[in-house]
Amino acid sequence: MTRSDPGSDPGSPRPAHHGRGRSRKLDEAISGAAIRLLGEQGPARFSLEAVAAEVGCAKSSIYRRYGSRAGLLAEVGRTLFDPGPEIPERNFTEHVVDRLADSMARPGAVLVLMALLGAAAARTPVGDEIMRAVFNPIRRRRVELLSRAVQAGELRDGVDLDLFLDILSGTIAFRSAIRGETEADLADRLVELLLQGIAPPARS
Repeated sequence: MTRSDPGSDPGSPRPAHHGRGRSRKLDEAISGAAIRLLGEQGPARFSLEAVAAEVGCAKSSIYRRYGSRAGLLAEVGRTLFDPGPEIPERNFTEHVVDRLADSMARPGAVLVLMALLGAAAARTPVGDEIMRAVFNPIRRRRVELLSRAVQAGELRDGVDLDLFLDILSGTIAFRSAIRGETEADLADRLVELLLQGIAPPARS
């Protein structure tokens, strides 16, 4: 069963604010510390206090930026795994797969993903928070791009996009975690393999 999507959830974390007066250096230090702590200690021990201590800043500095623990988790997820706001004019499927492969190649991504997945699978309040703050928003964005691929004729109408995305993300995450790095041509080979079965029929 799929857990709830935060589309209209008033409790969903608000986006990070990047207005005037913000220190980009401090932003990067907070993000880097959060990624390290998540990968090393896991989500259960993750807190604004721990990140503040790692960075050497006041907890209020983090709170002003992200609003809550969930907000900081969401920012880490966006930093590492979000496919980005851009919408390509074509090749939507390739765009999704390339972004998946690129995200897993980022420093700390494999450790953070394994920690987040482990906590989410435990079905605890922490896991529910991770689903709301990290995985559901990013998944919704990827499904939106794959829906555009169907509209553009890249994928067959009626394809189970959730299942297709599970195959893509699961394969890339597994190969990255087991092999230690994503093979350079993995995304291309995976798309070629899958599209042999889900591409629309050739026009006569």
